[in-house]
Amino acid sequence: MLQLIRERAQGIIVWFILGLVILSLGSFILYGYSPESEKNYVAKVNGDTINQREYQQAYNQFQQRMGANFSTEPQFQNYVKQTIVNGLVDRELAHQMLNEAGFRVATAQISKQIESAPYFQDAATGKFSVDTYQQALQRIGLTPQAFEQQIAYDISLQLLQQGVARSAFVTDYQTAERLRLENQQRDIGYMVIPHANLLAAVAVSITDIKSYYSAHADQFMTPEAVKVQYVEMSVKDLAEKTLVNDAELKDYFDKNTQMYSQNDFASAEKKVKDIALRVKKGESFAKLAEQFSEDPGSAKNGGDLGFFGHGAMVKPFDDAVFKLKVGEMSKPVQSEYGYHLIKLEEIKGDQRRARHILIKPVKVAADFAKVKDKIRHDLQQQRAEQNFFDKADKLDKLSYQNQDSLEPAAEQLGLKIRESDFFTRQGGPQEFHNPQVIAAAFGDAVLKRNQNSEVIKLSADHVMVLRLKEHQAAKQKPIEEVSPIIDNQLRREKAREQAYTTAKTIYEKMQAGEKPESFAPSRNWQRAGFVTRNAPPATPDKKAVNPVSDEVRRMAFGIPKSSDVNKPAYTLERLGNGDSVVVGVFAVRDSVTADSADKQAALQKQLIQAQGQSDEQALLTYQRKHSEIQLNLPKAAE
Repeated sequence: MLQLIRERAQGIIVWFILGLVILSLGSFILYGYSPESEKNYVAKVNGDTINQREYQQAYNQFQQRMGANFSTEPQFQNYVKQTIVNGLVDRELAHQMLNEAGFRVATAQISKQIESAPYFQDAATGKFSVDTYQQALQRIGLTPQAFEQQIAYDISLQLLQQGVARSAFVTDYQTAERLRLENQQRDIGYMVIPHANLLAAVAVSITDIKSYYSAHADQFMTPEAVKVQYVEMSVKDLAEKTLVNDAELKDYFDKNTQMYSQNDFASAEKKVKDIALRVKKGESFAKLAEQFSEDPGSAKNGGDLGFFGHGAMVKPFDDAVFKLKVGEMSKPVQSEYGYHLIKLEEIKGDQRRARHILIKPVKVAADFAKVKDKIRHDLQQQRAEQNFFDKADKLDKLSYQNQDSLEPAAEQLGLKIRESDFFTRQGGPQEFHNPQVIAAAFGDAVLKRNQNSEVIKLSADHVMVLRLKEHQAAKQKPIEEVSPIIDNQLRREKAREQAYTTAKTIYEKMQAGEKPESFAPSRNWQRAGFVTRNAPPATPDKKAVNPVSDEVRRMAFGIPKSSDVNKPAYTLERLGNGDSVVVGVFAVRDSVTADSADKQAALQKQLIQAQGQSDEQALLTYQRKHSEIQLNLPKAAE
């Protein structure tokens, strides 16, 4: 696995998809892989189909990333569907480009991705386990070859993204101009007209309140809500109820002793140290590698790994080899594979060529008493997983055959019928914030026909069926309840308009040549002097060096320079809090201090990143324009 096999891409690949949706390792493990084609597709890209399974995986990922911000509102759901399908289309376009270019990924990179995945770590050691890896794939019916092919594909997409992003460039002149503008200072003054000062003088009549109440009835509704009965089943619950006796534990241990054996790293370390002494005494590293190394890929070549870059090897190996000088040998280095002895042969740019000797740890049989609890947990989990899918299928049939009650399913499967609190279309706590649960609870089958829902998949090992217990329809709140809210809202709206009208009058007078100071002291004119585009950091006493708000700074630096140096330039805007402000710029000057080379380099890096994203968007637009794309958006996210 440590041998580096390098395969170069043919031709020039300059393609990346902005907003690329890569199905993560976690999703792949969670939902498995099914190679069959589906008639219900969500899109076709140059004849290649994107099916519902791929859409569902991406939808679930999107929901997990959004967390509490995920909503079942129709407008948001439409956005989610469009976003996901567009991302899948982009991904497929990238896939087609990679295939046409013959792009390949080194096996070392695939190995590194798999070995770092938490799903394949041994619970006891926290390190990658081949047995755990094979068992995990077996549970989802997937061969290592198929899984590694998917990982290679995902890595290739990431490399494609990096390649296009790194092709962007920004000139030194562009960077210098950006720095000049960023460091520019402006001599400003401003006058804020607070709307809060006008609230007391604003009058709102009963007629105004009633008119607003009638015109905006939808703003003053108690939300529709439901209370449901439900049964749920999970692998975790089944595992806790699964009984395993001591005889079964011992029998399983005897048949699977290798699974619970421990790696004796101490013996591997001693052997590597002995080999290191022989090298120091003058023996050939290559010949010793041929004789002793347990890496089958490189031993026959005297431990030669060829050239490789940073990150191609496991981290301890990578850290060690990039600290060596040519001809130098490392101290013994431990990784999950065993102990390595590394000799650096050659450096070429950012690539290293090295030899290594790998000594694997010897397996030592575990003490049954020490692993008994782990075996119990493993057996409970295995049996629960085996029972789960059978029972989930029975739950589906029973809840469908008895659509007017959950009791038959609960009795036959030993489940408890539970009851939720009221929750709205915005969701409730825990499972009732799940969009699939919300959609089922407010769907026609449950809400209108009073039937059981279909089996809802909360996760790969957790399902639920629900039915309506109680429904509360949405209704308009009485005007007496909401009058204070409406009164306050109307007062603020009128006060904001008055503040803007006052500010506009002052702005027009300033534009006509009237001095800002002429409005003082009745108006609070603030002459801030020269300010920077961004606020300077606070002083140790936590007081701002210059109290000018970010909004005022943005306005000041957005005003075009006056063609007349003796005439200030003014602007009028509303602030986010409802106040209005007049801002004036009296002079502009560029910074007189030179920026450090580090700052210029950092800015240029940011500009290149932004340019790379722009290039990606342009390439995406071009590829879409020259591709045949058919969309078939799902009617509802499931």
